Amino acid sequence: MLGIGMTYTDYNNLLYYDETSKSFLRWKTDRVGANGGVKIKANSEAGSLDQTTGYYRVSVQKKLAYAHRIIMILHGHCLKNLEVDHIDGNRINNVITNLRAVSHCENTRNRALSSNNTSGMHGVYFTSKFRKNGSTDNYWCGEWFDSTGKKHSKAFNIGTYGDNFAYQLAKQYRLDGIRFMNEELMNIDSKGYSDRHVIQQLINDCDPDNRVRKICWEL
Repeated sequence: MLGIGMTYTDYNNLLYYDETSKSFLRWKTDRVGANGGVKIKANSEAGSLDQTTGYYRVSVQKKLAYAHRIIMILHGHCLKNLEVDHIDGNRINNVITNLRAVSHCENTRNRALSSNNTSGMHGVYFTSKFRKNGSTDNYWCGEWFDSTGKKHSKAFNIGTYGDNFAYQLAKQYRLDGIRFMNEELMNIDSKGYSDRHVIQQLINDCDPDNRVRKICWEL
């Protein structure tokens, strides 16, 4: 992990949090180069965008560290064995209110939408199953992960429900699973799915008689 061995004091002596900086960090003092000259002036923006990961990184005492981790440490968070999650999924939005300390499992749960996702929704995907007689069954599937990291999934046959309704069923199955788990985790002060996963998939207004939910959980 980047920045191993660095402490709050190491970062606090050199950097400060500032929301007008692209990385949300600035240097407290001049940065002096090998020749003794000023390389970077005090109050300059700290760090640069890593094009590979999409995160801002800062070099401190010849060690690279992610800006979002430094920011959390500067705000008093202990990150031992923890990762930092960008709640809105935007890797360059390092405003402190958009960051939270989470376990690896919790961070994975809030991952951004995959580039190969065809449904436009997290945890909802299309799949096909081939029968021995050569025919094909097509499904929309919904999935979610509980607090232990166990995956729950259910497939809804397009041949039975039609494409659009099977898609709605898969969305509702995932949404209800997320809500159940988030309510459970609230009781133990743990981190569930962020609001963007729930808001993105909310379809209750289109299902006033709960037909979708009844099918999801009675199958």
